[in-house]
Amino acid sequence: MTTRLALDTKAISLMALLCAIWGMQQVVLKATAADIAPIMQIALRSGVAATLVALVMAWRGERMNLRHTTASHMVVFLYTAPLFGIAFGAWLLRDPIEASFLLGAVPVLIGIVLVSGGVVSVKSESIS
Repeated sequence: MTTRLALDTKAISLMALLCAIWGMQQVVLKATAADIAPIMQIALRSGVAATLVALVMAWRGERMNLRHTTASHMVVFLYTAPLFGIAFGAWLLRDPIEASFLLGAVPVLIGIVLVSGGVVSVKSESIS
C-alpha cells in the first residue's frame, strides 16, 4: 500500500474550480427553469457527466477508485457545493443573502471540517 501525499496547490485549485462549477449549475438551473424543466436539466447534466467520466476513464485505462484522494476530501467538496451555489446566485442573479443563511453556513462549514478530519494541509509536492 502506498502512502498518500498531502494535496498540492494544483489539486486544491482544481477542486475549488470544480466546486465553483457545481455551484454555478444551481444558478443556471434557476435562471433557465422557465425554459427547460429542472428535472430535465438535471438528467441531461448527469447523463453528459457520466458519459464524459466513462470516456476519460476508458481512454486512460483506469478503473474507478480513490487513488488520488480520500472519500473524506471528496465529502468536503460535495457538501460545500450548495454554498457556492448561494454565492453565485447572489453575485450573478442578485439574490439577497439573508442573515439566516450566514448563521447556518458557518456551523455547516465547521461541521464539514470536523467530520472530514481537520483542515487540509497544502504542500507544493505533486501527486504522481
